[in-house]
Amino acid sequence: MKNPKRELAHFYFQVPDQTIQTHRQINQEDRSFHKHDFIELVIVLSGKGIHNTKDNQYTVQNGDVFVILPGFEHSLEQTVNLHLVNILIRYEYIQHLRREFMGSAGFFALFQFEPSIGIRSSFHNRLRIDSNQLNIIIPWINLLEKICTVVTPTNFNKAKGLLQLIIATLCEHYETSPTSTNQGLLEIADLISFMDQNLNTTIRLSDLAKKVSMSERTFSRTFLKITGHSPIDYLLKMRLHRAAFLLVNSAKSCLEIAYEVGFLDGNYFTRLFTKTNGISPQKYRKNN
Repeated sequence: MKNPKRELAHFYFQVPDQTIQTHRQINQEDRSFHKHDFIELVIVLSGKGIHNTKDNQYTVQNGDVFVILPGFEHSLEQTVNLHLVNILIRYEYIQHLRREFMGSAGFFALFQFEPSIGIRSSFHNRLRIDSNQLNIIIPWINLLEKICTVVTPTNFNKAKGLLQLIIATLCEHYETSPTSTNQGLLEIADLISFMDQNLNTTIRLSDLAKKVSMSERTFSRTFLKITGHSPIDYLLKMRLHRAAFLLVNSAKSCLEIAYEVGFLDGNYFTRLFTKTNGISPQKYRKNN
């Protein structure tokens, strides 16, 4: 396979401050392998095609909804009357969405777990919505497209509100319409949501396993398959992500932030943050 074409955000976003854009494809033609540096929320309105990854392929058709993460190589072939809408989201905005959808298992499943699983398998867990659900969100998509064509600060905020409305509706459908293939995914996503809301408390592996009625061994194996990380490593990653967010979006001291995300030792937090990010918390705040 040739090196995939890399699509950059500035090809689609009109100005640096724009965090959301839309890209509609009517009668989508086959596309060779490519990747991009933004998040792509794909909603298939009609038709069908074959979506390829480096290791797998699967059919997409009307009602399919899935997320493609930055750097994920993929292509389309055998498209037949494929009509889809891509909602493009700058990667930096995902932290804000995480905060807005704190507590939503559907969000964690759709935006974090399914894309990661898709890299390793064949996306059997992806969300599919029926015609009634499509009819609900299509007017919002149409309005989002219209708003994104006019570059103003007011429209940027309107776009964020519409995106949250679309995502909330998709997440609600995901959570209330579990299938035999995504039930386990939702259980782990719900658990991650619990972890996200309780980062400042002591969270033990045994407590997490008990919440999903699994042995610690089975839970650890299942969690690793879904997230690519052990439960404790993932918890540590969540704490550091929250700390990075707070460093940029709050006036709290580094020590206060360390305590808020569950670190009892401020020096340990600083060492770990620096090792993970290649920069100290103080410099991270200054540079962002």
